[in-house]
Amino acid sequence: MRANHRIDGAWLGSVDIAINKAWTARAFDASTEDLARVTQSGEPGFGLNTTNDAKVVIFGGGIPIREDGIVIGAVGASGGSVDQDVIVARRAGGPQRSGLTIRLGSPRGCGWSEPVFVIRPQAMPRHSIS
Repeated sequence: MRANHRIDGAWLGSVDIAINKAWTARAFDASTEDLARVTQSGEPGFGLNTTNDAKVVIFGGGIPIREDGIVIGAVGASGGSVDQDVIVARRAGGPQRSGLTIRLGSPRGCGWSEPVFVIRPQAMPRHSIS
């Protein structure tokens, strides 16, 4: 993990969830929101959340960060509703292009506070999935 931030008063349980959302987004180079769709009962990814010592989170709030089309890290947010977490993660991730800037804390205009975590590739090596 490269950086983390917890807003005063944020639920302690949100910390691990946000970290695991970022980890999941980086582990599979996909948003946790997208993974939620393919991991439902009857879908090909069903049961994915039971792997990796139960670190895999399959609801929105984790997004991979791309630079020039390559995944270079991930952001995870937790503490609000799933829809709020998705908004915070997208805003915290900044533009998906060169010159990426990562802002920690409550993004402007959200109206709530949540922890936001960033995982960079140095913290998690790339693995191929067979």
